[in-house]
Amino acid sequence: MWAKTRPPGGTARKLVIGQEIVFNERITTQANGQTQLLFLDESSMTIGPNSDLTIDQFVYDPKTGSGKLAMSATRGLLRYVGGKLSKQEDAVTLRTSTATLAVRGGAFIANVLPDGTTDGVFVYGKGLKVTGSGGGLQIVTRPGYHSVTTPGASPSPPKNEVMIASSPKTCS
Repeated sequence: MWAKTRPPGGTARKLVIGQEIVFNERITTQANGQTQLLFLDESSMTIGPNSDLTIDQFVYDPKTGSGKLAMSATRGLLRYVGGKLSKQEDAVTLRTSTATLAVRGGAFIANVLPDGTTDGVFVYGKGLKVTGSGGGLQIVTRPGYHSVTTPGASPSPPKNEVMIASSPKTCS
């Protein structure tokens, strides 16, 4: 199986097109797997190989455009493109062991390394708030910039470097 899901209290099953996902459902991909989730608010999450993500909460009122999307990840490469919920402050969050990312009105990429290091890249929109699990806050507002949070540390100031595996490379 390339991508599988496990609903709360259920057994693992292959993730297929058109399948509904419920809150507290865990999605995992193998080394050759990837998948994309489309949410009712018109947002999407692309989940890359070797990833582990749980949809902790998804509440959406289409009449008002309000609600909340809360996710958690233990590893992997993820890309979120915002829909209606991302227009609200702190309505879309991704929690890892080292940081919580909250996007406002846009898109971000998160790379969660096996040691828990979280690299949050702001793609576009109003901003990406990165809060360290042990404290500290950084807000990234320039597209292409990112903040890295390692175990036991505060998020790094926004920078324009590309993380390849676990070593940063400066962009020119």
